[in-house]
Order: sequence, then structure tokens, then C-alpha cells
Amino acid sequence: MQSSRKCRLWTTKEVDYLKKWYHRGKSAEDISKILNRSKHAVINKVSLLGLSKERNNPYKWSHNEEFDLTFNWVCCTKQELKKLLPRHSWRSILWKANQLGLKSKEAFDRNFRPYSKEEEETILKHYKVDMTAEELEVLLGRTAGGIRNKYAELNKRKNSTKGSLAKR
Repeated sequence: MQSSRKCRLWTTKEVDYLKKWYHRGKSAEDISKILNRSKHAVINKVSLLGLSKERNNPYKWSHNEEFDLTFNWVCCTKQELKKLLPRHSWRSILWKANQLGLKSKEAFDRNFRPYSKEEEETILKHYKVDMTAEELEVLLGRTAGGIRNKYAELNKRKNSTKGSLAKR
């Protein structure tokens, strides 16, 4: 039994066009319309040519872009980041930042801002006396771990100054 379908051979010009535009991100559907072939014929030819694995995805993040985002995430404004990463939308930038585990500028500032004198005094006065690190966390807007570390640092500093005064 003969098939009613006609198989049209691909010309060198068609194959060259397919390779060029597929690598540039043009969809199989768009290419099929231009070459007057079915979408499935284009997909099959892409597979036969081994292009599917080599396709250059225009939305894929490069290592340089990931580095730029990581390095500039906290210090740059939204506009500066969009200018730095012109191939990506703001939504894509936010998604990638989240995927990389980057914290918001506010979270960064909250976690890495220096302790004020008042915060240090509150920690020394209340921690392990009448408040837990978790209670101070709520009061000061700091992490419990950060409060414990600051307490240890302040105690070490306090003890080292006492020791130096005693030696005099």
C-alpha cells in the first residue's frame, strides 16, 4: 500500500535557513510558515540535524549575567539592573535572583546593618536576664542567631577591657 503523503526533499538553501534561524531562537512554527513545510517536518529535520541540543535559547542566563546579577543585586536600583541585563525582563531578573537565593535589599540591610548603641545596650541588659534571643528578635527586628553572636562579641569585648584594666 502506498502512502498518499508526498515527501519533499530539503534543499541546501532550506537547511541553511533552518540552521541559521533555529539557532537565533526562531520557533519551528515560524520557520515552517516561511519554508512552506509543516511544523512537524521542521521539528523532525531539526532533530535529524542534531540542532535541538545546540539551540541557543535567547532567554537562558549566561554565567556572566548570573555573576553580574549576584554582584550588583544589593547595590543597584531596578533601573540599573535592567540596564545591566537588557536581555531580561524585570520579572525574569526577580525570578533569577530568587533562584540564586539573593535576598532583597531590605533584607540585606536588615541583616547586615551595624548594631546601634541602643541595640547593644538592650542586648546586654536583657539577653539571658529576662528575655530570650527569640523575644529580642521580635523587639529589635534582628535574627535570634545574630543577637546571640552580638551578645558573645559584646561579652568578649567587655571581658577583655576588664582584663586590661586589672593589669594596670
